[in-house]
Amino acid sequence: MEKKEKYLQKIFPLFRDWIKKARDRYPDLNVKIDNFDLLKQDLENSIKKTIEATNREDKFEKRETIGFEYEFICHYIQGNLNVGWHNEYIHKQNNNYKLFTAISVLDRFQKFDDLLKIRLAHLYLAYYKSQINLEGIDTTIKMDLPENLKFLDIENSDNQMLVA
Repeated sequence: MEKKEKYLQKIFPLFRDWIKKARDRYPDLNVKIDNFDLLKQDLENSIKKTIEATNREDKFEKRETIGFEYEFICHYIQGNLNVGWHNEYIHKQNNNYKLFTAISVLDRFQKFDDLLKIRLAHLYLAYYKSQINLEGIDTTIKMDLPENLKFLDIENSDNQMLVA
């Protein structure tokens, strides 16, 4: 168990390096992790998926190549973490994801009244925050709507308009 925890601790410098490289492409990237245990879980899941992938039959003949397994394992874990982290820490911060989250919440309701508008706004915030592992994220959705379609017009706890 101690050995497992030792290799899981390596995820933090790995994640810091990934953030540095991500900022080259996304200079405005702002990441404050809310739950560091999820990074460990990401690494564990990537290793499990890698082991499953190496046991597939289509990989047996390539195993005879010297260094194949080491290279395969490194690249598989790297690719798996990169895709997962890109979705979690870059994609989920963009406006389209915020809009998708708001529409997902709206899909659950058919009629709106003033009390429901307040509930929707709070449901949106709770649902959006439950889907991301970021602290202090800007929850503002930026989009132009005709005046009669502005449905989430209350302010969240940071005094930001949810839909403007």
